[in-house]
Amino acid sequence: MRGGSEPGSAPGTYALLLRCPKTVTLRIGALGERELGSGWYVYVGSALGPGGVRARVRRHLRGPGNRHWHLDYLSPAVQVVEVWYVHHERRWEHLWARGLEETEVCTGVVSGFGASDCDCGSHLLRFRERPDVVSLTTIPETESGWTSPRGIDPAIWWPVRSGFAGTSPDS
Repeated sequence: MRGGSEPGSAPGTYALLLRCPKTVTLRIGALGERELGSGWYVYVGSALGPGGVRARVRRHLRGPGNRHWHLDYLSPAVQVVEVWYVHHERRWEHLWARGLEETEVCTGVVSGFGASDCDCGSHLLRFRERPDVVSLTTIPETESGWTSPRGIDPAIWWPVRSGFAGTSPDS
């Protein structure tokens, strides 16, 4: 496991470790109102286009502004604590979302969040305690036989010094 590096500009999949300091109700675009309880969340996405993981993560860290993704609606309420990522041309976000949901520390999902273009239940998962990047390396095989890309080190993490809108994450 390696840590401390900002993502590069290659394509890949990422997970944002988020902390919601208090319970809030937010309007999430077409999803409507959703309540987020205080605690830990992980948002999983992919960035296969120009600029790769670095560009997408930086875009998310800039905070509100133009609301394009569901995650943009969370920025006033949550703090990004860490970014977990892997550079790879394969889209791992669906496997990571389903696998993390099956871990024993996951307490649920925000239905439909970040999953309007796929058949996943959600790409935003809630945890009863702070999950760590090791969660991604223990995702079980799926029915298709694909596993998390262990051979290319999916356990790269980057501790974020400031979350959305200049907030400082509490860890």
